[in-house]
Amino acid sequence: MSQTLLVADDSATIRRVIELTFADEDIRVIAVGNGQQAIDRIKANPPDIVLADARMPERDGYEVATFIKEDPALAHIPVVLLTVAGEPVDEDRVRQVGCDAVLVKPFAPQVVISRVRELLGGRPAVVNDRAIASDDPRGNSGTPRPVEAEGKNDGRAARLLWAGPLFVAGTLVLVYWWLSSRTRR
Repeated sequence: MSQTLLVADDSATIRRVIELTFADEDIRVIAVGNGQQAIDRIKANPPDIVLADARMPERDGYEVATFIKEDPALAHIPVVLLTVAGEPVDEDRVRQVGCDAVLVKPFAPQVVISRVRELLGGRPAVVNDRAIASDDPRGNSGTPRPVEAEGKNDGRAARLLWAGPLFVAGTLVLVYWWLSSRTRR
C-alpha cells in the first residue's frame, strides 16, 4: 500500500525535487505552496508524513507542526522541518512544536528518502543527524547514526543525480532574476 507524503514549501523547485526524489518509491507526493494550504490538505485527507518549510507564506512550518501535534487524531504524523543552509535552527522551538526531524536545504535526495523511511518506520527523531529524542523508550543514547543510501540499482540513481543539480539551477535562476530586478530600479 502506498503511503502519502505532503510537502509544503513556497519554492516550486523544492516541491519538484521532492516529487522527483520519490518518483520510484512507494510514496505518493502531494505538494502545496504554503502552510495554510498544508493545513487545509491535512484536515481534508491526513498524509502519512509532512515535510514543511520553516519559512513560507501564511503559515510557516512551525505552525504546521503545531497544528498536527496538538490534534490527538493527527499527532502520530511525523513532521520534518525544512530549513535553509546558514539559517540557524532553534532546536528548542523544534522540540516545543513537536517536529520529528530537521533537514537542511539543499539536501541530497538519498538523505530525504532515508529520513522519510526512518520516520515512517518509527525510528528516533534527529536534528541535522543528532538525535533529539532523549527520552526514547528504545534506549537511544543520542548518538548520531549515519544515513546510508539504499544499495538498489533500479534506475533511480540517474534521477537522483539530476535532483541536486535541478535544485541548484533553480536557485541560481531565482538569484539571477532577483539581482536583475534590483538593478533595473
